[in-house]
Amino acid sequence: MRVEQVMRTSLVALAPDSSVEEAVQLMARVDTGRVVVVKEGEVKGILSTRDLVSLYAQEGEDMLKMSISKVLKSSPTTIGPKEELETAVRKMMWGGFGGLPVVEEGKLVGLLTEREVIRVVRDSNTRGIVDSVMTRSLITADPSISTREAAAIMHLHRVRRIPLVKGDEVVGIITAADIVKGLRSGKTKASELSPKSLLWCTPTTFLKEVANTMIEKRVGSLMVGEGRGRASGIVTERDVLLGSLGALG
Repeated sequence: MRVEQVMRTSLVALAPDSSVEEAVQLMARVDTGRVVVVKEGEVKGILSTRDLVSLYAQEGEDMLKMSISKVLKSSPTTIGPKEELETAVRKMMWGGFGGLPVVEEGKLVGLLTEREVIRVVRDSNTRGIVDSVMTRSLITADPSISTREAAAIMHLHRVRRIPLVKGDEVVGIITAADIVKGLRSGKTKASELSPKSLLWCTPTTFLKEVANTMIEKRVGSLMVGEGRGRASGIVTERDVLLGSLGALG
């Protein structure tokens, strides 16, 4: 299977001279995890919710006044539309990217993200289960933390989500996307942005089932546990892709 068969072609893009606030507003409004930064059809970089959260952790709301060109990483990693999907996913996994701009003859033609590949996993013949790929070492926080504090934890540990724990029970979760939405809405408490109900699976749940739930519910992770509230880990889109590489041909 080739990248062009699954990439998205409806793209969210901004110019390099746009402000970070414009990126925050756009990403929160259209509920996307990344925007491609383009000038005259040429990809200059990609800005993700994790990039914005790291910037927020370091600069606070002062970041909103910055120009995107000042915070972009140089030399964006791209992929060609004719490349094999498995090759693209390996590039995403090893580089720590949640998405890759798809470029042909120097011009942007699409975007490949974890979400597009998760759809392939759902329809694949993979027989993997959650226990083989889930993240067992959880980075957690108290529900009372602020979004700035949550951003600092995400930046420090290079994660995109933090389960919120009270006692021994997981009572919520805050994600990088939630923090970006909070910047737009003015909400500054993690508990204000956490979903009212969490999605769970067990260690023996098939990855195909997890992929299906992620697509249907538009989430990037599920808590893992035999009993609701007490987590033995978390399974993310990245985990599912790593466990399904062999089924992406």
